[in-house]
Amino acid sequence: MVSENPQEDDRFYRRLINRPQFNMFLSQSDDETAVEYIKGKCQQNLSSNYSSQFSKPISSNRLIGLLNDKYILNILPHESKPNIYTNRISYNTRTDAYFENGNTKSKFLKEWHRGVLKTENLEFHHDDYWHMLYICRTPSPQSSSSASISWKFNYRPENLKIHSLSLKLQHSIWDGDSKIEVYITSLSTRKNPNPECHKVQFDPIPTWFHRYYYEDVDYMKDISEFIKGQYGFIINVKLYGGKGISEKEFNLKFNSEKQNWDVGWNAKNRSWDRGQTTDKRNQYTQLFRQKCVCIGPLTDDDETFKFDLRVELEPDIFYESVQVWKDDIRKMGLKLNDQETSDFKIILDTLGSNNDKIEEIEGNDINEKVNDENDIFYVHSKVLSSQSNYFRALLDSKMTESHSRSLKLKDISYYTLERILKFLYTGDIDNIEFEKNIIIKKIDPDKVKDHTDHIDNEIITEDCTENNTFIFEVWIELLYAASRFSIIPLIHRCEFEIRKFMNKENVEEVEAIAMGCGAEQLIKYCEMLEVEEVMNER
Repeated sequence: MVSENPQEDDRFYRRLINRPQFNMFLSQSDDETAVEYIKGKCQQNLSSNYSSQFSKPISSNRLIGLLNDKYILNILPHESKPNIYTNRISYNTRTDAYFENGNTKSKFLKEWHRGVLKTENLEFHHDDYWHMLYICRTPSPQSSSSASISWKFNYRPENLKIHSLSLKLQHSIWDGDSKIEVYITSLSTRKNPNPECHKVQFDPIPTWFHRYYYEDVDYMKDISEFIKGQYGFIINVKLYGGKGISEKEFNLKFNSEKQNWDVGWNAKNRSWDRGQTTDKRNQYTQLFRQKCVCIGPLTDDDETFKFDLRVELEPDIFYESVQVWKDDIRKMGLKLNDQETSDFKIILDTLGSNNDKIEEIEGNDINEKVNDENDIFYVHSKVLSSQSNYFRALLDSKMTESHSRSLKLKDISYYTLERILKFLYTGDIDNIEFEKNIIIKKIDPDKVKDHTDHIDNEIITEDCTENNTFIFEVWIELLYAASRFSIIPLIHRCEFEIRKFMNKENVEEVEAIAMGCGAEQLIKYCEMLEVEEVMNER
């Protein structure tokens, strides 16, 4: 139980930071961000019971991402697209603030530099003469001075990957030798620890400002091609180039312009006036240029945002809704083990196991000597063929099982088969954690064996497995069975559940199992597992 004391609560949540399910994506985050995230997830789990939290691929509670490994991003469900989620971050130069998800009434972050991952040799500039605001290079006597700025977006905390990405990054160039380049890089993964850096090509528009000519980029660009299917990305902008002037040229220019100024010259404010003629290489490259004075009211909206990033997200592992088929089965009034309406039998052959239940099977004549009548499952062909390609092909064929209306199965535990059939009838999997105590049986200690390859649920005990290991292995066993019987919705459900137990220690084992079972989403997840990020110079 979490105490009612806030300080004790914080200590409780801080102890959870190093848990495997949290430290995979919070390893580079500060403690405050980690505590806030874990609090939200714990409260989310307490507010919903086990049976209801899987009714949707993604919980309807608060979803979050991370900005620069420091700030919580709020992810929203798309208004019209099912299973698509959105996040938007915008920057307004006039207010020098970031806004989230189009909400201009509340500032997400104040000051441009607080919202960046890294910045070098940049400053916020207020041009009093032209009443403009922008970010430009810090003045430097070196003509080769360059600058950079970057942002990092990470949506791995909610296991969401990029569906689409659009970016508006306003920038202007006032000199033919100056350059502004934009790059995007996906986050490091197990398969790709050093991802390629892609240059984003913007087409500048020739523009005139009074008598000055410059090239301007001020439009939204779809850059999904570089990053689709990834968990996050880093945007990096480089500013460099531009011709400087010598001290002699500067003095000549300053004295000449000073003599021609009829207005604005003030000997007591010489430094301000001198600033109008100083070497302005630093201002040849500008980011997020915006007016600070204009006729009429100043507004913050889609047009005034000079940095505007819009991302659509989708679950990395998705399992389909089975509500339609559940409704169809309910309308037909079909139930598992209803002998009166059943038209097919599945017999579990447990010969040679620890508790033999079928003692004699001869051809098509089945002489049943059972200790438990549930060793034979009475089922319906309509239900079997509705979601299983295996059973559909079997029932449509001319095989013996199709004619005898019965099937004998081996190499599958009783409880796994029962769960499979219940899923076909209800679309649900019973609470495995709660079932653990129900299926534990007293057995002869001499019969307990090592179950590292395949578990036998009938002889699991509290002493031979941890709770999480038990649940993990049950889902692995279900994945094997779902693949064997080609039940695609159950394969996807198993992928979704197994992902929760993934870590850097078991990833290779799970990847091999996923490949053997044709679990494509789980294979991709293993490949995309986060690794320690290497920050290369781009």
